[in-house]
Amino acid sequence: MELRTRQARPADTSRIAEIHVKANRAAFTRLLPKRELDALCPHQMARRWAPLTLTHDGGFFVAEENQVVGFCLVTRARGELPGNHTAEIMAIYVDPKRHSAGIGTRLMDIALDHASIRGFTEIMLWVLPGNERARRFYESFGFSSNGVENTHHGLRAKTPHLEYRRPLLSLLTSDPLGHESAKGDECASHPSDEIPGLRCSKIVPLT
Repeated sequence: MELRTRQARPADTSRIAEIHVKANRAAFTRLLPKRELDALCPHQMARRWAPLTLTHDGGFFVAEENQVVGFCLVTRARGELPGNHTAEIMAIYVDPKRHSAGIGTRLMDIALDHASIRGFTEIMLWVLPGNERARRFYESFGFSSNGVENTHHGLRAKTPHLEYRRPLLSLLTSDPLGHESAKGDECASHPSDEIPGLRCSKIVPLT
């Protein structure tokens, strides 16, 4: 089955929530208390994600084969002033049954392209210090830790996360998260060898 990427729709909410819960339980078994992982509820997650399928301003994407197998959300970085051109990958999750199939790479590609096209010049994310698999994945795309630690971005308030950042090539001069998009049938061209991991991903439009 061919892997496609497109913008998330309200109808995807249940599957997004299911993947979120399964991915958290698979990734954090040895990193977070079992009671916290057992308490994760797909129905509660669905209520959290549903509004974002309508208000994400174009940065909420899913990867699908015969069904949704992963998703990512990229937006303006939390806590950043309006004039700061920093985006944040708020979430990037893949169904654990489909790990090592290139789905995470496809989602990261589209997140980086989206942020660049929207005019951001830097992108960041948060990761658990002990999540070595995720850290290797992010580092393969040019992200690196700046040593900043925050305790307010986990499943619980006291879960410490590390901040990872990397630069971007801004492909537009408009305000970040504006509504312009690259013109033409092909993605805007850019020197992908200058920044590791910045590749061109075709976005399947909504129909």
